[in-house]
Amino acid sequence: MLVIMKNHQFEPRLLHVRPGQAIRFDNSDDVLHSLLLVGRESVIGEEFIDPGQSYTVRIPQDMPPGTYELACTVHVDMRGQIVVSGE
Repeated sequence: MLVIMKNHQFEPRLLHVRPGQAIRFDNSDDVLHSLLLVGRESVIGEEFIDPGQSYTVRIPQDMPPGTYELACTVHVDMRGQIVVSGE
């Protein structure tokens, strides 16, 4: 799954994933962005992504189903959600 970080937004803003699935975040802006999965910092804990770079994370197999907030700590209005299914 691919998420583009562009115009200070996550595209798409809402992701539906399964445990074990990989997500790649591409920074297509000309500024630094960060990634934080609020409440699940052990999965994504404030990873900084330079312009033109990418970061890939795999959702753990044992991650509880639910909706989690994705945030850029550099740009407080840049938010998204990751919905983890129960398989």
